[in-house]
Amino acid sequence: MERELSINPRSRLLKEIIRPEDALLVWCARKCPEEERAEQIRRLIREGIDWPYLIEASSRHGLLPALYKCLEANYLEEVPKDILDRLRDRFRNNVLWNLARTRELLRLLDLFNQEGIQAIPYKGPVLASLAYGDLSLRQFDDLDIFVRRDEVRRVMDLLPNEGYPTDFTLTPRQEGFYLRSKDQHAFINPATMIFLEVQWDFLPRYFSVPMETGDLFSRLGPVALSGKEVMTFCPEDLAIILCIHGGKHGWERLAWICDLANLIEVHRELDWEDILR
Repeated sequence: MERELSINPRSRLLKEIIRPEDALLVWCARKCPEEERAEQIRRLIREGIDWPYLIEASSRHGLLPALYKCLEANYLEEVPKDILDRLRDRFRNNVLWNLARTRELLRLLDLFNQEGIQAIPYKGPVLASLAYGDLSLRQFDDLDIFVRRDEVRRVMDLLPNEGYPTDFTLTPRQEGFYLRSKDQHAFINPATMIFLEVQWDFLPRYFSVPMETGDLFSRLGPVALSGKEVMTFCPEDLAIILCIHGGKHGWERLAWICDLANLIEVHRELDWEDILR
């Protein structure tokens, strides 16, 4: 049976190639006129939604905060109460998760600063502040810090005493090869289950996307994080970094597209000539 056509080509495309729950998630996350968005969301809800699937898909794509905020603010009568309650519980848990990880990030940054190590946080709570203006509106699983390659050894020596054990040891020769061929090392604190990624490049060497990381440190800017000011990459550099990260992982999470869209929306003064160059 031929599908009913929607009122515009974009809606038609969404309806014909993806299931309604995924289309609803996209509409909740999109930046578009509220009248257009409301019409499409109400139509999708009327046609029937697999709510458990939608909740899990929103979490998998990192868009549960966007879904909850959209439905809670505008569609209380259309969404079953038990579904809103589940979304509210998950949203609150995500806020607590974010606060705990932000507190830990600030602790680690203070530690590195005391040791004279310049560690640059990005993504995680920093991106929530830069692109969303609100720590509660972004999901993140781990903490990301960037350091100069010649500081990695010092960082790796410090972290075990801070609850982040390393799972292997390297000879000096092995370490040199590891730092040249890899771009990051992941740690986990077994007591808090907080993941920490220490990065000294944005891609392994087998990706042909050269980026002079040394230049990034000369263009840092401040961002407010839980009442403290930390330094991070400027919006132009961060836009490129987000594109590299999304491309590396095949843009498998919708949140990565939303991160970039929100960064562009908030920082309208972006120097696009510099970004393209």
